Amino acid sequence: MTPEANDALTAILREVFPQAGGEFREEWGPEDVEGWDSLAHLNLTMAVGMRFNIEMDFEVVMGIQTIGDVVRLVEQKGKP
Repeated sequence: MTPEANDALTAILREVFPQAGGEFREEWGPEDVEGWDSLAHLNLTMAVGMRFNIEMDFEVVMGIQTIGDVVRLVEQKGKP
């Protein structure tokens, strides 16, 4: 992932999960990130989709279980 994409993704994570304190690890999921509930999950996927121009179907949205899943999605399908 480019530094710019990493910065953009970090900004999205900080916006969607302000309670998390700004630190995120790829292995973290909803049980590790304070505030990661169903609404935050949708906000996360919508923000990532809009910023990186990624269209996600239901299976992709529901398949995101960790921060690492989001990173891989951006690396594989994201556009700057």
